[in-house]
Amino acid sequence: MGYLLFMEALPEIAGFAAMREESSMDTTSRPIRVAIVEDQRIAREGLRLIIDGTPGYSCTHTFETVEDALRGLESEVP
Repeated sequence: MGYLLFMEALPEIAGFAAMREESSMDTTSRPIRVAIVEDQRIAREGLRLIIDGTPGYSCTHTFETVEDALRGLESEVP
């Protein structure tokens, strides 16, 4: 089982999709940063390609385990 971690707090999870649609994925705004936690390398790579290819999103980190993610993101400032 893998996880996608949004590196930034979203104002309202329920209203997020509508908010992103209304903004028409304005490329001048900062993208939403996502970290992937997945034990299968091929799945991590595939998810990264999908996320990086989606306007308004950027995959900033990939990790094999939750422990790796916690260590790796410990000093991250969203």
